[in-house]
Amino acid sequence: MATNPNSMVQEAVDAAISKRGEIGLQVVAYVDGKQVVDVWGGLADITTGRQVDADTLFPVFSVTKAVTAVALHIQAERGLVDYAMPIAHYWPEFGAHGKDKATVYDALTHRLGVPIMPLGGDPGVDVRLGLDGAAHRRHASVV
Repeated sequence: MATNPNSMVQEAVDAAISKRGEIGLQVVAYVDGKQVVDVWGGLADITTGRQVDADTLFPVFSVTKAVTAVALHIQAERGLVDYAMPIAHYWPEFGAHGKDKATVYDALTHRLGVPIMPLGGDPGVDVRLGLDGAAHRRHASVV
């Protein structure tokens, strides 16, 4: 049995791949600004057999919601963001095409009707295109 954090996490990664159906993953952890875990395993691309390595990029979707929400609520607590203000107050380009009245609260409650991907896009597109697409959508369905 492993005794240091890196070895312990590597064992867990290996078990997740061999016994729990994961295909490929990475784990990095920091404590007090010092990297204490940096492990990976499995396949980055099942069609080519390319292995995961330290430089493999993985798309991240819903896992950022909690961090984003906490960061936004801290900003609101400090008086830097007002939930009732239009998003365009903070991000003027977002107000294009009639979205000028959509508020921060509307965004937090998923009432905007603005998808992140540009029309015709797919998860392989550059994330910056998604942000541009969100700013330039024609419609925000604020209820």
